[in-house]
Amino acid sequence: MIRAFLSGAIALALLFPAAFPASAASLPSWVSEPPRNTTYLTMVGKSPAVETEVSARTEAIKDAMGQLNLMIGFGDHDAEAKKAFNRNLVQVLMEEKTSGPGIEETHREDLGGGKVRVYILLRYPRAMLAAAKVKAARPTPAKVTLKDAAERLAEHLEHHALTNPVVGGLAVQGFREEVDGRRHKLANLLESELTKAIGRLEGRPFRLDAPGKAAFWVTGTYRLSDDRKGLLVTAQLMDARLRSVVWTSPEVSVTAADLSELLPPAPPVAKATPTAASKAPQRERSSQQKVNRPRIMVVLPETHISRPAPDPAGETEIVRQLLAAGFKLVDQTQSKKIRDNEREFQRMQGDLSKMAALGREYGAEVIVFGEAFSETVGREGNGVRVMARVEARAVRCDTSEILVAHGLEAEASEGSELVAAKKALRLAGAQVGEYFVQQLNARWSQEAAKGRTLEVLISNITYPQLSQLRGVVENRIEGVQAFHQRHFESNLARFEVDYAGDVQDLVDALVGQKVGEKRLELTKLTGAKVELKLR
Repeated sequence: MIRAFLSGAIALALLFPAAFPASAASLPSWVSEPPRNTTYLTMVGKSPAVETEVSARTEAIKDAMGQLNLMIGFGDHDAEAKKAFNRNLVQVLMEEKTSGPGIEETHREDLGGGKVRVYILLRYPRAMLAAAKVKAARPTPAKVTLKDAAERLAEHLEHHALTNPVVGGLAVQGFREEVDGRRHKLANLLESELTKAIGRLEGRPFRLDAPGKAAFWVTGTYRLSDDRKGLLVTAQLMDARLRSVVWTSPEVSVTAADLSELLPPAPPVAKATPTAASKAPQRERSSQQKVNRPRIMVVLPETHISRPAPDPAGETEIVRQLLAAGFKLVDQTQSKKIRDNEREFQRMQGDLSKMAALGREYGAEVIVFGEAFSETVGREGNGVRVMARVEARAVRCDTSEILVAHGLEAEASEGSELVAAKKALRLAGAQVGEYFVQQLNARWSQEAAKGRTLEVLISNITYPQLSQLRGVVENRIEGVQAFHQRHFESNLARFEVDYAGDVQDLVDALVGQKVGEKRLELTKLTGAKVELKLR
């Protein structure tokens, strides 16, 4: 265990060369009487007499951490947990934060004869100690279920949030398979269990919130282990405002008997050319995929050397590529209205939920937005050389989920500067459009083949009626793979249904469904979200 964090401790010691005062005639009072308060525990680490100051600091840190290990109660069977705890603690100490674990004081004692001794005062939050004790006392199970994995990820998040306060709402969403980035049935189970686990934390330094309103969200990835008998899950905390990762959890290993049913099958082995009879179902699926393609809105303002372009070439090329691929698009005259209000559009781009709402307002299921710009970079013979860049994101309007994001550059040379700019923007837009077509086609083909998740909101329903409806959905509607209840409050229920088939068929099956003496009526349908009312 000592070897596991020795290198980190040495690095930590090297960070504080000015923090160790020279030896005084007497030791500071905290060496014999560490300060006590209700927020922190304090431990004094003392090194033996050694020849180098770096070695003395390292030994003092090890001594203090050893005391902390005893207070937590790590046993012999917790060698790995103990090693991980010490490694993480060293990392936190190296960050030199003013709150959370840290080194409060240091003192170097010159002993003569080339020998020195170092004392350090280590602080550790009492709240974190309680959580660490619980974790150390819990035996590591041979097989970790999804629920156990969610509990561990929630504990890691709590540990982080205690020293890095999360100010604002928190939501759980967006777990994806690490290899291909797709969501499978397992993603819904992970998110559901993690939401429950976070909700069970006592005294958590954050609050759960709706996905579209949260300032932070917990997302992550999962992948099969090398032997395909387990699952490796990692969570991340994202700042929705900065759109950046602020924390990543350790990898949690899951071994459950039902993984083979939850994860996608291995890629099929290539087969001989199918017969004419076997081609018919494939044509039928291809047709279904085309039907399920989303309606898209494209808004991409364009500038050349800070001057707005009246007829954006990059946007036009992306629209052309999407139309050629068979996607339906919102009338571009609507996009022009939005582009013309440049200041308002720039303000909205920073909020995915507002962009998704904008798409819904115009009847789109996916909104593609971003910016395109060009600039003259030199002359080439008698022509002008212009560089252009097109950046765009595709967001799902019902969930505010980013489906595709990409940016590419292109350059062109022409006698006219504006003609060269249009050409470069068109070339960059063509490349971005081609990429978006590939990614969106792949996404909707996967959903057509493997099914989709439909978010359902039902108003004017009691909890007993919801339980009755759940039985109908799970047992009587063909194609339903799973039912996930997310929220119920004030006669408003929200749940998700994993469905193999056309989502429209599921909506049709729900509308008119009787619950007691009442029936469900459709009030709103947008992409993968349906709103119903029980009348």
